[in-house]
Amino acid sequence: MQALARDVGLSECNSPKACFRQAFAPRWLDDEVLWLEILADRNRMAHTYSAAEALKVYDSLRRYLPAFGDLLGALKAEFHRWQ
Repeated sequence: MQALARDVGLSECNSPKACFRQAFAPRWLDDEVLWLEILADRNRMAHTYSAAEALKVYDSLRRYLPAFGDLLGALKAEFHRWQ
């Protein structure tokens, strides 16, 4: 997402949170609340060594799959548009 964002002129994509913010402008992402939850879970796992916390995040993954599928479709469409 970061490389494609740079290629299409979205230059403020220097961190995961900044990339998410930038991805809302071209509608690559559409559910801001869900993506902020995904980012919070990602950050939680980067600094958590608790099995209980890991299982909470693991239980959320199934709910996140459709959003990642939508993102993949949007990024593929954008990529093909710029080729």
